[in-house]
Amino acid sequence: MIESLGANVVIDDTCVGSRATLPMSSSLTTLFDGLSYRYLVELKCPRTFRGAKIGDTKRDYMQDLDNRFGYLKNYAREWKADGVILQSVRYCDIHGYEVPALRIIWTVSNFPISILNTTILGRL
Repeated sequence: MIESLGANVVIDDTCVGSRATLPMSSSLTTLFDGLSYRYLVELKCPRTFRGAKIGDTKRDYMQDLDNRFGYLKNYAREWKADGVILQSVRYCDIHGYEVPALRIIWTVSNFPISILNTTILGRL
């Protein structure tokens, strides 16, 4: 759909896309240890959100947002993105709760943003 409109997707941050594989896991003793650590500790997903340590972002909402979503700004700059399409999956409340925070991150970072609401089946 996006490519048919003349745009190019340069990177995604979905649970089944780049988020599951980037960045590469730090090397641990075994492949199993590395994969386990990646999926149980490093994976960034609202359902596995781990808050900042007490005191790290005390009463600083923007710092908290940067700690949680700063990697997205780095991806956008690295891949030379001209804008952001934020996909929100309808009826997935944990992702829906992230939309206002992500909108702030992209607006403050001067990236144009469009929000695309989809159903779990991917239909509009």
